[in-house]
Amino acid sequence: HMTERTQWDHPKLVKAMTDIGMMDNICYTAYRSAMKLRHLQKVLRLDLIELSSLSNALHNCLPQTHMDDFIMDAHQLRKVVQEIYSLTRNRGHSGRVSTNECTDLLVNWILNVYDSQRTGYIFLKSFEVSIAALCSGRILQKYKYLFQAFCFDGGHMSKQGLEKMIRAFVQITDFLGETTNLGAGVSATVNSCLSTVFMSSVSQDEFVSWMMSEPQTLIWLPTLHRLSAAETVKHEAKCNICKCHPMVGFRYQCLKCLNFDICQTCFLTGRSTRHHRYTHPIQEYCLVASSRDEMKAFVRTVRNKVSKKHGRRLKQKYLAIEEDKQTDGRDHQSHHDNHFQTHLHLGQLSKQLEAVELDPVFQSKALNQGAASKQTDDSIREKSQAGVKDNLEELIDALEKENE
Repeated sequence: HMTERTQWDHPKLVKAMTDIGMMDNICYTAYRSAMKLRHLQKVLRLDLIELSSLSNALHNCLPQTHMDDFIMDAHQLRKVVQEIYSLTRNRGHSGRVSTNECTDLLVNWILNVYDSQRTGYIFLKSFEVSIAALCSGRILQKYKYLFQAFCFDGGHMSKQGLEKMIRAFVQITDFLGETTNLGAGVSATVNSCLSTVFMSSVSQDEFVSWMMSEPQTLIWLPTLHRLSAAETVKHEAKCNICKCHPMVGFRYQCLKCLNFDICQTCFLTGRSTRHHRYTHPIQEYCLVASSRDEMKAFVRTVRNKVSKKHGRRLKQKYLAIEEDKQTDGRDHQSHHDNHFQTHLHLGQLSKQLEAVELDPVFQSKALNQGAASKQTDDSIREKSQAGVKDNLEELIDALEKENE
């Protein structure tokens, strides 16, 4: 009331968004995106959710046979989310999960990401991508789950399926304001995957192999997994910049300067010293380094010190994707919006038709078709049903042509 404006977001989500806004001082896009999502992951308690809870909740709450482009309304979304948190509480997290509050927060965030215009509908597959990406579990399991969610009967994922999946990922970074910084768009990323097989679809092994190469557009996801694995790890080393000891989280070792360690905060915020430069090759440690790791790093450091060519040969640790400016612009977004509106309209008409058919007056009329008298409101319902059916048929024809 004091601000004299309507509050659409949950107060805890507003605070979380304020907190992640303070992470903009992180220099590197992949780490900045991962840090923001890690914070949201904890606020939403997604780090406690298992993939099995997601799949079981969908099985319990939604039709078992549905279109690939199944659209959930807000009621269905809330029902599924509530079931996910109920299953999570039953797995031993009752003390850390408040079902109602977590449901409110997650539904709020999902709608902000995938339904910012508040139409009341989102694609089921987009929801699956967001939860699978941010829940607990091994990254390899997540890749396999996503493949199964988008593959067709032949055991392959089509170009269309890839586009839908990548678009759902990109909408997450859109929400964070990081997509532009990550570079390549949806079409370029899809083409990168398909270029490895020279076909219009990929098998599970091919898809997983491509994802494990850490494509540029999705680099934040493996970074998020490394971040969560490292955040409580203590390294018995001293930061040569801020002098903190021990280091908690990531540890970075310069492979150009002898015995030069950098803590997570100094590295991510770009702090340095007079002798060390950010262009120097760096070794990242998520876990405590073994003696063998330390020896390998020492040998590489000595080699870089005595040979200039070794210091310059920096191996790229992710799969770079060249942006296709012709296909990843407004035309692609326009196609996405039209595609969504078509399916949204289809879902609304389906509900209208269902309401007409379940109307008790309509049902009694259907059982007494031989009656001589017909009421005016019955004929109106008949015309309404016919109109809805005509619209449905037109949209179904349009969808069939779209998918040819």
